[in-house]
Amino acid sequence: MRGLRILRRSGAGGILATVVAPLVAVAAIMPTPTELAPVAAEPSVQIDVAAAAGWTAWSDLKGGQYVLELRSPDGTISSPAAVAPATVPFRVALGRRSSGKIVAAYDACPGARVPATGAVASIGPGCRIKLLDVAAGTVTQLPLAPHTSSDALPALSRDTLAFVALPKATGTTARVMTITLDGGPATTRWSAKVGHGSGPLQLAIDGKAVAALWSQASGHEQRLDAQTAPGAKVRKLDVAGDDESCCESDRLAALGYASAKAVSVLVVSADDEGDADWHVYRFGLARGVKTTDGPQDSASGDEAAALQAVSLAEDGSREVVLAADATNPYGIYAFAP
Repeated sequence: MRGLRILRRSGAGGILATVVAPLVAVAAIMPTPTELAPVAAEPSVQIDVAAAAGWTAWSDLKGGQYVLELRSPDGTISSPAAVAPATVPFRVALGRRSSGKIVAAYDACPGARVPATGAVASIGPGCRIKLLDVAAGTVTQLPLAPHTSSDALPALSRDTLAFVALPKATGTTARVMTITLDGGPATTRWSAKVGHGSGPLQLAIDGKAVAALWSQASGHEQRLDAQTAPGAKVRKLDVAGDDESCCESDRLAALGYASAKAVSVLVVSADDEGDADWHVYRFGLARGVKTTDGPQDSASGDEAAALQAVSLAEDGSREVVLAADATNPYGIYAFAP
């Protein structure tokens, strides 16, 4: 049975035990994808896709700059005028607040470089998170968390924002934090070292559960960190270098979602000839969860197999990927039952 090693750490940072996180069934999706929109950016550039309440968001390259694109549930595509074009793709999250408003959170980082696919996110001094009210077309810049110089990599769940913060003092530690958009203090969920090829790639949040996709010091291996609630133990999900792991020699490309029970992740693998394949795995976080001998291939079918996905978002039963195919550099595709 395939599984996932979890390294549990004590408060002092010591490893207590190594256990196996069960691999649970992959979300069932239709083998034929629906193209939502073409994307002009080159396939070597890392672009995030976000989805919530039938909405989809991504970055597109226009006139030498990246613009934020939104696709409504009825298929209308727009570029919000209030969001200034950027020199790098937007790291964007979508969410529906308890009021029913659709919002998009994104970060703006001075001097940021265009990230290559799978590269560690560039979070330099001065990154700020901004919030777009989609219906009103207005943008609000959120205040920095206390004692931080940079906030980035937003993720949304109703009225809660998760993000990565860098401290004002020079150091090699980043904090994963949450805050309610209606006000209230920011909460540090956990901290982790950054630098020398190690750093955050993406966050996901659902209710109180937060997960982080992290590049490790080797620069080509990734891990998942997950915490089901504030104060709970942070599970270090090390999926590289284990013959029993799902992801031996594979790349964890993107988070799909996180909950108190499971984390889904896009995994890209390549054979000796360089041909790539991709799967969506779901890792169970609770003990005793039934497992399967999967994963099933979410790219089954001739048309889907021709796509090479690099980014993933999940919106209920709808899976959205940003992928390249044989004829177009990039496109946004949806799989729905």
